[in-house]
Amino acid sequence: MTSVAHTYFLLGDYSKTLDCYGQKVGYYLDCAALTALGENKTALARLRKRDRMVGAVGPIQALIRSLRAYIEGDFQECLKAIEIGESLTRSDPEILYYMARHLARINEQERAITTLSRAINGGFLCATAVSRDPWFASLRPSPHFVELMRNAELQRCKVHAAFLEAGGEQLISVM
Repeated sequence: MTSVAHTYFLLGDYSKTLDCYGQKVGYYLDCAALTALGENKTALARLRKRDRMVGAVGPIQALIRSLRAYIEGDFQECLKAIEIGESLTRSDPEILYYMARHLARINEQERAITTLSRAINGGFLCATAVSRDPWFASLRPSPHFVELMRNAELQRCKVHAAFLEAGGEQLISVM
């Protein structure tokens, strides 16, 4: 799932997220970008079609169903899809991030913070992206959220220092 499109999404540049797909079929992220841009009808049509496809399985399928249910206003179905997705992924921090987004959006704040914590503990250290993502707005007043963001930034700084100490900049400049 890590890609240029994912990076643009985390930066909040949803138009560029969509540009990355061109004519190829996405699974989830293009529909999340469409939703962020207010193009719910287009996103919903794609999600309904993909919900019947065989290609997307496991936690990606759960994300597709969750976003579809959210757009349709069926928050119980959205939550049910997330629960299925959580049972299928133990360690993918990006999947957990998107599940936490959905939980926050349907006002499941405690569960969103718990899932976001799992994502961060699993290596998703994009605290800046989380802090600016409008779907996490309901969590921002929570002291638990503030502490979680502080911890994510501290972990990111440690990882960055280790990267520099190991000569990571030289390795990247060679590529």
